[in-house]
Amino acid sequence: MNQISNPSRELQGWGRSIFIGGALAGVLSLLPIINLINLFFLLLMQIGGGITVFLLNRRNGRVRFGESLLAGALSGLIGGLTFSLFAVWTVLRLTPEKIEMLSDRMRMFSSLVDPQMLEIMQTSQFKVTALIFLAIFTLLSILAGAFAGVIVRQFSHAPDPAPVDPPQTDDGNS
Repeated sequence: MNQISNPSRELQGWGRSIFIGGALAGVLSLLPIINLINLFFLLLMQIGGGITVFLLNRRNGRVRFGESLLAGALSGLIGGLTFSLFAVWTVLRLTPEKIEMLSDRMRMFSSLVDPQMLEIMQTSQFKVTALIFLAIFTLLSILAGAFAGVIVRQFSHAPDPAPVDPPQTDDGNS
Protein backbone atom coordinates (compact mmCIF):
# COMPACT_ATOMS: atom_id res chain seq x y z
CA MET A 1 0.00 0.00 0.00
CA ASN A 2 1.10 3.48 -0.74
CA GLN A 3 1.72 5.51 2.40
CA ILE A 4 1.25 9.26 2.41
CA SER A 5 1.42 11.79 5.19
CA ASN A 6 -1.85 13.18 6.43
CA PRO A 7 -2.30 16.55 4.68
CA SER A 8 -4.99 17.68 7.09
CA ARG A 9 -3.50 16.73 10.45
CA GLU A 10 -4.30 19.11 13.25
CA LEU A 11 -1.36 20.40 15.25
CA GLN A 12 -1.76 20.38 19.00
CA GLY A 13 -0.80 23.56 20.84
CA TRP A 14 -0.57 25.66 17.66
CA GLY A 15 -1.90 28.93 19.08
CA ARG A 16 -0.24 28.51 22.46
CA SER A 17 3.19 27.85 20.93
CA ILE A 18 2.91 30.86 18.61
CA PHE A 19 1.78 33.11 21.44
CA ILE A 20 4.58 31.99 23.78
CA GLY A 21 7.33 32.45 21.18
CA GLY A 22 5.98 35.76 19.87
CA ALA A 23 5.15 37.27 23.24
CA LEU A 24 8.55 36.31 24.63
CA ALA A 25 10.33 37.95 21.68
CA GLY A 26 8.13 41.06 21.88
CA VAL A 27 8.48 41.55 25.62
CA LEU A 28 12.25 41.01 25.54
CA SER A 29 12.42 43.58 22.73
CA LEU A 30 10.88 46.14 25.06
CA LEU A 31 13.55 45.74 27.74
CA PRO A 32 16.40 48.26 27.70
CA ILE A 33 19.83 46.85 26.86
CA ILE A 34 18.34 43.42 26.00
CA ASN A 35 16.51 44.99 23.05
CA LEU A 36 19.90 45.75 21.48
CA ILE A 37 20.13 42.03 20.61
CA ASN A 38 17.66 42.79 17.80
CA LEU A 39 20.40 44.79 16.08
CA PHE A 40 21.89 41.42 15.13
CA PHE A 41 19.45 40.38 12.39
CA LEU A 42 16.42 40.64 14.71
CA LEU A 43 17.83 37.86 16.84
CA LEU A 44 15.11 38.11 19.50
CA MET A 45 12.43 37.60 16.83
CA GLN A 46 14.38 34.62 15.53
CA ILE A 47 14.58 33.18 19.03
CA GLY A 48 10.80 33.59 19.36
CA GLY A 49 10.17 31.83 16.04
CA GLY A 50 12.59 29.07 17.00
CA ILE A 51 10.92 28.56 20.37
CA THR A 52 7.55 28.36 18.64
CA VAL A 53 8.64 25.57 16.29
CA PHE A 54 10.55 23.80 19.06
CA LEU A 55 7.36 23.69 21.16
CA LEU A 56 5.31 22.47 18.19
CA ASN A 57 7.87 19.76 17.42
CA ARG A 58 7.93 18.63 21.02
CA ARG A 59 4.17 18.23 21.10
CA ASN A 60 3.43 16.95 17.58
CA GLY A 61 6.57 15.29 16.28
CA ARG A 62 8.48 17.03 13.51
CA VAL A 63 6.26 19.62 11.84
CA ARG A 64 6.28 20.05 8.09
CA PHE A 65 8.20 22.78 6.28
CA GLY A 66 5.12 24.91 5.60
CA GLU A 67 3.89 24.53 9.17
CA SER A 68 7.25 25.64 10.57
CA LEU A 69 7.39 28.56 8.14
CA LEU A 70 3.89 29.74 9.08
CA ALA A 71 4.34 29.21 12.82
CA GLY A 72 7.63 31.12 12.83
CA ALA A 73 6.14 33.92 10.73
CA LEU A 74 3.13 34.28 13.04
CA SER A 75 5.43 34.29 16.05
CA GLY A 76 7.47 37.07 14.41
CA LEU A 77 4.25 38.96 13.72
CA ILE A 78 3.19 38.78 17.36
CA GLY A 79 6.67 39.77 18.56
CA GLY A 80 6.93 42.63 16.08
CA LEU A 81 3.44 43.90 16.87
CA THR A 82 4.06 43.70 20.63
CA PHE A 83 7.13 45.91 20.28
CA SER A 84 5.63 48.20 17.63
CA LEU A 85 2.33 48.86 19.39
CA PHE A 86 4.13 49.82 22.58
CA ALA A 87 6.52 52.04 20.61
CA VAL A 88 3.65 53.73 18.73
CA TRP A 89 1.89 54.39 22.02
CA THR A 90 5.11 55.92 23.38
CA VAL A 91 5.86 58.06 20.31
CA LEU A 92 2.32 59.41 20.02
CA ARG A 93 2.39 60.46 23.67
CA LEU A 94 5.52 62.61 23.26
CA THR A 95 4.73 66.12 24.42
CA PRO A 96 7.08 69.10 24.60
CA GLU A 97 7.23 68.66 28.39
CA LYS A 98 8.20 65.00 28.12
CA ILE A 99 10.81 65.79 25.49
CA GLU A 100 12.27 68.49 27.71
CA MET A 101 12.46 66.03 30.61
CA LEU A 102 14.08 63.48 28.30
CA SER A 103 16.51 66.15 27.16
CA ASP A 104 17.56 66.92 30.74
CA ARG A 105 18.14 63.24 31.47
CA MET A 106 20.14 62.76 28.27
CA ARG A 107 22.34 65.76 29.07
CA MET A 108 23.17 64.23 32.44
CA PHE A 109 24.81 61.31 30.63
CA SER A 110 26.26 63.05 27.59
CA SER A 111 27.18 66.54 26.56
CA LEU A 112 26.84 65.54 22.91
CA VAL A 113 23.03 65.86 22.89
CA ASP A 114 22.11 68.29 20.16
CA PRO A 115 19.22 70.59 21.13
CA GLN A 116 18.06 70.54 17.51
CA MET A 117 17.57 66.77 17.75
CA LEU A 118 15.06 67.28 20.53
CA GLU A 119 13.16 69.83 18.45
CA ILE A 120 12.96 67.33 15.60
CA MET A 121 11.38 64.77 17.94
CA GLN A 122 8.44 67.14 18.42
CA THR A 123 7.57 67.33 14.72
CA SER A 124 4.89 65.28 13.01
CA GLN A 125 7.48 64.28 10.41
CA PHE A 126 9.46 62.48 13.13
CA LYS A 127 6.33 60.64 14.26
CA VAL A 128 5.48 59.56 10.70
CA THR A 129 9.05 58.37 10.16
CA ALA A 130 8.90 56.40 13.41
CA LEU A 131 5.63 54.75 12.31
CA ILE A 132 7.16 53.77 8.96
CA PHE A 133 10.19 52.34 10.73
CA LEU A 134 7.96 50.31 13.06
CA ALA A 135 5.96 48.93 10.11
CA ILE A 136 9.20 47.83 8.45
CA PHE A 137 10.40 46.37 11.76
CA THR A 138 7.20 44.31 12.02
CA LEU A 139 7.54 43.00 8.45
CA LEU A 140 11.17 42.07 9.04
CA SER A 141 10.16 40.38 12.31
CA ILE A 142 7.80 38.15 10.33
CA LEU A 143 10.65 37.16 8.01
CA ALA A 144 13.05 36.59 10.92
CA GLY A 145 10.54 34.38 12.74
CA ALA A 146 9.80 32.38 9.57
CA PHE A 147 13.51 31.91 8.87
CA ALA A 148 14.18 30.70 12.41
CA GLY A 149 11.17 28.38 12.33
CA VAL A 150 12.50 26.62 9.24
CA ILE A 151 16.03 26.41 10.66
CA VAL A 152 14.79 24.90 13.94
CA ARG A 153 12.72 22.38 11.96
CA GLN A 154 15.81 21.33 9.98
CA PHE A 155 17.83 20.69 13.12
CA SER A 156 14.99 19.16 15.09
CA HIS A 157 15.45 15.64 16.40
CA ALA A 158 11.71 15.12 16.69
CA PRO A 159 10.44 12.13 14.71
CA ASP A 160 8.56 12.72 11.47
CA PRO A 161 4.80 12.32 11.82
CA ALA A 162 3.61 8.80 11.19
CA PRO A 163 2.35 8.18 7.65
CA VAL A 164 -1.32 7.45 7.26
CA ASP A 165 -2.78 4.78 5.00
CA PRO A 166 -5.22 6.13 2.43
CA PRO A 167 -8.83 5.21 3.20
CA GLN A 168 -10.02 1.94 1.65
CA THR A 169 -13.05 2.20 -0.58
CA ASP A 170 -15.47 -0.65 -0.96
CA ASP A 171 -16.38 -0.71 -4.62
CA GLY A 172 -18.46 -3.87 -4.33
CA ASN A 173 -15.91 -6.19 -6.03
CA SER A 174 -15.28 -8.76 -3.29
